Amino acid sequence: EKPQYDRSSFKHYVTEEVLFLAKRTRSQEKRTSFYQTAVRLSPNHPHIPAEFKSSGETQNVARRNAVRAEANRLRAQEVSISEQLRQTNIQIAELRNQAQTITTSNPQSSEVAVINEQIRDLSRSVVDGQQSIATLKAEQQFLQNVSDSQLQGSNGQFRIHLEWRTIDDLDLHLIIPDGQEIFYGKKEVISNGYKGHLDVDANASSYTDTPQENIFWDNGAPEGRYKVNVHCYTYRSNLSSIPFVVTVFSEGTEPITRTGNYSVTQAKEKQTKTVIEFEFTRANGIRILS
Repeated sequence: EKPQYDRSSFKHYVTEEVLFLAKRTRSQEKRTSFYQTAVRLSPNHPHIPAEFKSSGETQNVARRNAVRAEANRLRAQEVSISEQLRQTNIQIAELRNQAQTITTSNPQSSEVAVINEQIRDLSRSVVDGQQSIATLKAEQQFLQNVSDSQLQGSNGQFRIHLEWRTIDDLDLHLIIPDGQEIFYGKKEVISNGYKGHLDVDANASSYTDTPQENIFWDNGAPEGRYKVNVHCYTYRSNLSSIPFVVTVFSEGTEPITRTGNYSVTQAKEKQTKTVIEFEFTRANGIRILS
């Protein structure tokens, strides 16, 4: 007897449907996606597992804070490079004045050639600095765009999350202490009795312009050194750059966020970038190494 388009009843109906699908599927990736959809529709539904209800919004908030911290770090780099460029331009102007003075008094002086070479070197550094500033601005804009997005994937002892905003296929790789690698070609590994999963893999056969990927350890993780790599598997957007963000979450500590960027050349060459290296121990959690 409710109105045909009652939004409350419709959300409840869809929530029940995705919870039913979550119980039926054998795919960890699909199960996670179904439960996350249920959390977005009906956060307090009694049949949603506690780990999805309790951790989802908490980690979204923590990640937004980490993204802001990373944006501030990039902004500080931009200010520093801008100051370096200002000093370099002053130095170039002084050298040009010096060359002009020498030329006026002694047109045949070999010193002018040396000064001109210094000016060329400094001018190249200015161009490089300007390109770095442009990249930093693009990454800051990208972080602003993704700061409010809802995380996809499960959490656990810790998780590594990748997000970008193009239809290109970037892949998240995690090299674990025993040398094994979690990635799209090996979505589950077992090490020292602990299981790691890649439960969200985006832009492979079908694609979206809001992709995410996620790797997590469920009830524990092996201690030791980890390396987080991002690989550009398919470049299809034809954009001049592909910024991305990687966030490492660990129980009891603030998440760590780092940005990266693929240029056209790097994307076409399908390069792999190492984004974060960290050490995990049960006593101290995660410690960033680089």
